[in-house]
Order: sequence, then structure tokens, then C-alpha cells
Amino acid sequence: MAKDKDKEDGKKIFKFVQKESPPEDRGATPDGLLELAKGNYDAIILVGWGGDSFKISWSEEYSPEEVYLQLELAKTRIMDKLYQF
Repeated sequence: MAKDKDKEDGKKIFKFVQKESPPEDRGATPDGLLELAKGNYDAIILVGWGGDSFKISWSEEYSPEEVYLQLELAKTRIMDKLYQF
């Protein structure tokens, strides 16, 4: 969701955050985001950037095949939300 000042600049900014306690700091570090999320999820898949490539990590209850399916589901849901605007 865009903040008012972003709308004034003509920028379209989308933020996907937890409803309970969204981080307001745009300069949050990866470690800070992980600390904020600690204890709030039953299972987790992390996609992050390291150097010039992305890295994926996941909790032990997922197999690589299930990770692929979950990422496809997330992509579909995110794209659906984007096109609702």
C-alpha cells in the first residue's frame, strides 16, 4: 500500500506486511526482519538476495517439491492482488 507522500510523487509502491505489526522503517535489515517475524509462523520459506543471485531456505517440514508449489501459489496470489488495484 502506498503512503500519501508516495502518491503525491506519482510513485506506485506496494508493501506486503503483517497486519499485526507492520515494520514502519523502510531501511530494515534482513536480521531485523527475521527477528520481527520470529515465533509468528508455523513454517517458513525465505527468499533473499546474496550477491548477484537469490537464495532460498525453508523449514524442515517442506520438501523441495513443496517449496516450489508454495512459491507458485504465493506468486499467483500476489499477482491477483496486484491486478485488483
